[in-house]
Amino acid sequence: MSFKTNPEPMHYHSEDRDGKCSILQRPSKDVYSQKTFMLSDIKKFIDSYAGQLDTWIGQNEFNRYNRKLINLERLVVAFSDLDTAVSRNKCNT
Repeated sequence: MSFKTNPEPMHYHSEDRDGKCSILQRPSKDVYSQKTFMLSDIKKFIDSYAGQLDTWIGQNEFNRYNRKLINLERLVVAFSDLDTAVSRNKCNT
């Protein structure tokens, strides 16, 4: 199934919910651009950015047009980095 017909962000975002989400893009090496949009417009934004390199979509939803923690509406996706590698130089203290 292609991204166009079944975009991955639609598995955790819904155009039926109130809230906002952001897309971050890096058009050149040292330049970043973020656009925040209403979830009701998510399909339009996904379509307009599909296939572009260095483009990321926020995985959580906010009640204002920025991604500050105080404006977090819903924690839709959460990850934990479990660093389980064993080092040969580990100290026994």
